[in-house]
Amino acid sequence: TYDEVFTSDTAMALRTLAAETLPECQTCPFGPYCGYCVARGINQHGSPIPNIPLDFECQIYRQMFPYLFRKLLNREEAAILNSWV
Repeated sequence: TYDEVFTSDTAMALRTLAAETLPECQTCPFGPYCGYCVARGINQHGSPIPNIPLDFECQIYRQMFPYLFRKLLNREEAAILNSWV
C-alpha cells in the first residue's frame, strides 16, 4: 500500500539524505543554496549517497554561485537579475 511504501525503513532512510547530512555539503559554502536530490544521485551514481567530486550539478554549482554572487555585488547587474524574478 501507499502507507507501507512511504513509511518503510528504506523510504525513511532516503528522507534523511539531505545536503545538511552529507559531509561534503556541510563544509561547502554553497550548500544552503543548492541542496541534494536523492533521485538524481541514484541516476548519476547508482547510489543515493553521492560521489560529490564527480557530481555534475555540484561541479556546475561550484562555478555558477560565485559568478552569480559577483554579479549581485554590481548594482546594475543585480538590477537586471532581479528584473527576471
